[in-house]
Amino acid sequence: MLHPKAVPAEGRRNEGPVALPALCISYAGGAGEVELTSDLPTALSSVSKTLSFEEAHLWHWAMTDKQPRVRVTGAAVTLRAGERCVVELKSTTGELHSVQAVPRLTGKISSRPNATTGQIEPDDSCRTIAGGHVFVRLSQVPGAEQLPAIGERVEFQLAPNPERAEKLWAAEVVPLDPGSLATQAVSRVVMPAIGGYSAGQDADDGAASELPKRDFSPGCRLYVGRLPPDTTLRELYELFAPFAPNPKDLVHVQLPCDVEGRPRGFGIVELARPEMASAALEKLEVVELRGSQLVVRSDDLVVNQHSGCLVYVGNLDPRTSLQGLKNHVLGAGADPTNTAAVHVVMNENGRSVGYGFVEFRTAAAADAAVWMLHNNVLDGRYLFTRLDCDAREQDEAEAKVRRDAQAKNVQLVAAVAAWVDASAPLVEWGWAERFRSCWAPQYEPMLAPQLRDDRRSSMVYQQFQARVRSLVTARMEVAQLPGLYEMAYGSRIEPRALGYASLREALHEVQGLSLDATGPRPTITPEFHYERMHSGGGVAGVRDRGGERRDRERDDPRRDRERDRDGRRDEPRRDRDRDRDRDRDRDRGRRDDSGGPRGGSDSRDRGRR
Repeated sequence: MLHPKAVPAEGRRNEGPVALPALCISYAGGAGEVELTSDLPTALSSVSKTLSFEEAHLWHWAMTDKQPRVRVTGAAVTLRAGERCVVELKSTTGELHSVQAVPRLTGKISSRPNATTGQIEPDDSCRTIAGGHVFVRLSQVPGAEQLPAIGERVEFQLAPNPERAEKLWAAEVVPLDPGSLATQAVSRVVMPAIGGYSAGQDADDGAASELPKRDFSPGCRLYVGRLPPDTTLRELYELFAPFAPNPKDLVHVQLPCDVEGRPRGFGIVELARPEMASAALEKLEVVELRGSQLVVRSDDLVVNQHSGCLVYVGNLDPRTSLQGLKNHVLGAGADPTNTAAVHVVMNENGRSVGYGFVEFRTAAAADAAVWMLHNNVLDGRYLFTRLDCDAREQDEAEAKVRRDAQAKNVQLVAAVAAWVDASAPLVEWGWAERFRSCWAPQYEPMLAPQLRDDRRSSMVYQQFQARVRSLVTARMEVAQLPGLYEMAYGSRIEPRALGYASLREALHEVQGLSLDATGPRPTITPEFHYERMHSGGGVAGVRDRGGERRDRERDDPRRDRERDRDGRRDEPRRDRDRDRDRDRDRDRGRRDDSGGPRGGSDSRDRGRR
């Protein structure tokens, strides 16, 4: 229902401005001209294609880490002759509404979780407009099969994200690196370029001979079984990246597929040195990837358990043809009589998807080809060769054994934990012969005299003692300790449960603390030498066969120096005590001369007689 005062305007519609692409002709001194590059709508056919504008009309999109979508206007906007822009005209009158500058920015791919989504890290010169990172999707890279590899440079512009209206994303992304991964079909065997040169990075045309020669190194490959079907190269790379200090040390990361392009559930990782592979094998003995328990083993052991005539060839360039691979195999020294067939897996466009197979007539010829062809350079890429085999059946059996062992260990740990929680405190083993068993008695508020000397042997008191020592780091009042204890450990101090009548009595026997209960406010102070004593120097406790504790001093050349230093430190305190006693005796003598009580002097005189 309309408001009573509202007047309907029939035949009128509130339409927004019409956006049209344009090209800047000139701009200087706060004024300029643009030329429309597209046909005008019928309603605006009378508008000229050359329009004048002022500085107040200019604006462009920008983003920061805190503000994902900002409009920059006025003098902060720059527009040069020949640059593209977008002109907005009022739909009713055809008057100029605004001119949007579209600055082209540069950066590099910084993140690529999969082939269709990622992030761009803008160059330093573009940070004021594009912030620290910009989201990018494959739909904004015209003609690309997948996103460019990590580290590849791109050119882009900012535009509103249709999926999230409050944010901007990268639009009209153009790869700048020659032979970009974006032009290659999505393949699980093409290694993304991550930081410098890697096995999947293309070389420039004619630069294949400049690539360093790499030899086949046994002991550097690892077999990773039981991978999820949708595992990406990025996930496998990040799993083994901690064991390669330099990105170049992670030589090959492969996810072999079959002839139909289906993943086979395992991967091969080759590192630069055998010690890196040994460290990864040790650390990844028990590891999971998205809920699947992986089985990592030496690939040399897997290959040695199989014999065959089929060789898997990975990391092929999309330009590599069947005849090109066949010529390379024969040119590397393979016997033509032992080479049965060569197959390169192609996509629907007739380009290589990154891998192929070479079949030999004998197993010996296949083994020799792996050594001859591995890390050879073909079309600017290092080839990856391996005897085509897997250990999927053994993977399942071994994973079951590991799961059973892990479940048994969990049950044992749970049983031990329950046993410890339900058991009584233990006495120290040196004192066990005093009791009928090794369990400490359940102390009551009133302890038997023969047990009073042994109550510190309980685990409960040992825990209390350790906690109190950690809390008391400087001189403090005893009244402050219960509050700190409850705040730190969530439980109250119960002296009677420990076998003591009061907190002072319990603190008096805590090793490493000194209790001063002479004043109206008792204090507790950490002993200076306790930590040194229990870290290897000073006094060490030794328990003899009868259970009695005796102390002996270890030979320590620093002991005498520390004793002298402590003595010098205590001299001022002894002087103050001596002066205080002298003043007290003087005051007592004055009271005696004035007729005061002489009980103290009589008692001293009787003691002398």
